[in-house]
Amino acid sequence: MRARLLTVALVLSAGTAAADENLAPKDVLTVMSRRRIEIRKACWEDSKEKADVSVKVDFVVAQTGVVTDAKASDASGPASIVACIVAEVKKTTFLSSEKGGKFRWPFIFKGP
Repeated sequence: MRARLLTVALVLSAGTAAADENLAPKDVLTVMSRRRIEIRKACWEDSKEKADVSVKVDFVVAQTGVVTDAKASDASGPASIVACIVAEVKKTTFLSSEKGGKFRWPFIFKGP
């Protein structure tokens, strides 16, 4: 399942700027792979609601590496868990870059 997540995990939707001006997708992949584990624990494992959750989070990273906006799309599962995931993505920081970027990251948490 991890391989599937990594292959669909990152969709760069930046404008027409050159790749070296935006936050590199590989840097987002590195950070979000680590954060996914932390977010799973904080939002799903520690939740009283152990329902299956699937959500894509669209987020914007500023030049400073700070997430300035995050929104859920295609969400299913308890609203409290989805809101927690979005809130945790907003706390994530990335490397600084010349232009930042827009990204999408899927979260899929399944119960036992």
